[in-house]
This record gives sequence, C-alpha cells and structure tokens, in this order.
Amino acid sequence: MAVETALVSLLLVTIMYGVVETSFLYRDALVVSSASRAGARMASGLPRDAAFATTTATQVAGALGSTDLSRVSAVWVFKADPTTGRPDSGGFTTCTTCVKYTGSSSGLVADGSSGWAASTQNACMGSQDTVGVYIRYRYPSRLGFFFPNQFIAESTVMRLEPLDKAGPCKP
Repeated sequence: MAVETALVSLLLVTIMYGVVETSFLYRDALVVSSASRAGARMASGLPRDAAFATTTATQVAGALGSTDLSRVSAVWVFKADPTTGRPDSGGFTTCTTCVKYTGSSSGLVADGSSGWAASTQNACMGSQDTVGVYIRYRYPSRLGFFFPNQFIAESTVMRLEPLDKAGPCKP
C-alpha cells in the first residue's frame, strides 16, 4: 500500500508542477501578446513622427511590466506587407525595413541597424502603410525541467492612422 501511495503521489506532484509551469508559460505568452498590441497601437498613431520607433519601444517595455527585459531577444518595429502582415523578407529572420531593439537589464536598446525612416512612411487616407511590432521572448522555466529554452514570439500589425493635419502625408 505504501509503495502504491508513493508512486501515485509522485505522479500527482509531477502533474501539479506541470500545470503550474504551463500556467506561467500561458501568462507570459499573454503578456508578450499584450505588449505587441500596445506597441502596434502606439506606432500606428505616430505616422511620420521621427521618434515613432523609440516611443513604440518604450510602450512595449512598459507593457511587459515586471517581465525581465534581458530575456527579450528581439523587438522589431517594421513596415509590414499589407497582404501577409510580415516584414519585407517574408519572415522574422531578416528585415531591412525594421527598427530593431534587444533587451537588457536596463531596458530595450536599439541595435544600431538601419530601419524604416519615418520620413518614408505613407500616411495618406486610403493608402496608408502598415506597421508591425514583433517581440521574441525567452521564457524562464520556473522549475527548470518543463519548457526549457522555450521562446514566445508574437507580432501585431496595424495600418498607420491617416494624417489629418497640414503637411505632406507621404514622401
């Protein structure tokens, strides 16, 4: 009887830890998804603003909240293909129209690559460019043996808000 109880208890404890770890993974996935949406909302509302990418990265960092930003391996603010919602390369491996950031213990840091200049954005009514925000986050397995080295990636795409003020809406 004691042997059966020990085996069943071990199985139940393992299942319980698995449920807890899965809950943490799901929570972090929701936080990353929410941060991606918050960043895309910010970027879409700042067409042709020179600081749109920096402001977007600040919004993403704030939306990630208490998450360890050094685990963020990529934040891209990119010109999205309106039909696929992906960067110009067609995937999230390379991008030439991206402003890229990486996480550090002090926040999100621009990686110095050339990207999508605000002066080249089209924000004219009916033909606006599409902006996307991509986040890749390395999940910290709390228990160490469930989901080790798991990455959470999320992207959100929105159209730029059309400019209603005086001045050119496209280059």
